[in-house]
Amino acid sequence: TWIRHIESVIVTSKLKAKIWRRFSKGQCHYAYSLLTSYADIAAVIQGEVPKREKIKVSDLERAFLCRFLRRHLKEALENAGNPRARSTRSLSLDETLYTTWVVERADGKPARRQYVSIVLPLTAMSRVSGNIRVVMDETASRAFVHVAYEIEQMEPASGSEKAIDWGVTEVATDQDGKRYGAGYGEQLQRISDENTRKGRRRNKLHELTKRQAGSKKAKHIARHNLGTKKQARRKERGQAALRTITGAAVKEIIYAEGNRTR
Repeated sequence: TWIRHIESVIVTSKLKAKIWRRFSKGQCHYAYSLLTSYADIAAVIQGEVPKREKIKVSDLERAFLCRFLRRHLKEALENAGNPRARSTRSLSLDETLYTTWVVERADGKPARRQYVSIVLPLTAMSRVSGNIRVVMDETASRAFVHVAYEIEQMEPASGSEKAIDWGVTEVATDQDGKRYGAGYGEQLQRISDENTRKGRRRNKLHELTKRQAGSKKAKHIARHNLGTKKQARRKERGQAALRTITGAAVKEIIYAEGNRTR
């Protein structure tokens, strides 16, 4: 994180351009070599003067260049602030970093359980090979293993063509006026109304905690009423409902009578 932060600071502060405008070619060569080594950057910030035997620069020039770099690096780092690291919900693994196996369970359901070595019990049997990605859901309560498969040559589509118009009140309408997923708009409206109602209540509680900052009541409200766990679960339930309606509508379009081709 710090390496990327320092690289970003060097670029955004245009430090190399400042060096190029002020110093000679040999001096620039020495300064640029220091910026490629994070140990040298740390030494310069601490007041040291690293040496470069192959670069012909006098001791006075090196000392002056290091003071110049230290001043501008400190100023740029102070303006940029400390770097922030964000946690990620996914992890990529190549095929050398995991193994898979199957366990037979006499009294278990299901009777056969497949495992990946990191160790995640899978709820279904499937082929797990090649590079995989492990993804956590928003509540960090479940993990999903994403596997990439090679796409086989698809057969050319057959049957009649049909124009589809994707909508908001319903998932889609075909050229004959038939609608698919008619409950989509109602579900969207319900989610919107619920978010609006909950948002207004949360805003009132948030204002109350600001007016009574530091009080026992404010701490209780912040702890029990302004969290994000229930909010995330409610959002996931709404998205799951929309995915269900959309998936059913798409399947109805694809597998409708007279159109059996994927």
